[in-house]
Amino acid sequence: MSYKYVNPAQASLIPGSQRYPSYGYTLFELIITLAIITIVLAPGIPQFSDFLKKTRLTLASNTLHAAINLTRSEAIKRNCRVDLAPSDGRYWEKGWAIFIDNNNNQRPDEGDTLINTHEALHSDIIITTSFTDTTKHYIAYNGSGRTQTNAGSQQVQAGTISLTLNDYVHRIHIDFLGRARMS
Repeated sequence: MSYKYVNPAQASLIPGSQRYPSYGYTLFELIITLAIITIVLAPGIPQFSDFLKKTRLTLASNTLHAAINLTRSEAIKRNCRVDLAPSDGRYWEKGWAIFIDNNNNQRPDEGDTLINTHEALHSDIIITTSFTDTTKHYIAYNGSGRTQTNAGSQQVQAGTISLTLNDYVHRIHIDFLGRARMS
């Protein structure tokens, strides 16, 4: 029987020695792990996409509902007419503004007192309105907290705002007293 002498200083150079064991994963083990994770998570991706769409629509409708309530409270606080209208005068999706309309054109202009603004919504969201006054897109509140049209402070601006994203719809109803509720 013959024994081979190993110098203790060179023992670390021997693969698999007790002094310095090797750590880590092989490439094959990593590929198999990624394949298993992909197979397990793949069915949940469409449901996550629907969740994101519902969340985006809920956020947009809650933000617009809060803007309507802010418009009403500012009109009561200032005891004057305060308008909420699309920033460009036509499309709610491009953003909106809360302002005191000095020239009565239902559009935020240079001379108007701007209270609050909101930027454009996600491009997939579509907003449609159905109000008493259909000539322009706006919601106006007077100092008593009731809606009004351009025809006069006694004619109310009641109706519905519908926010749509694919098959999902949220509606904001404004009643004859000026209260907004969501459905």
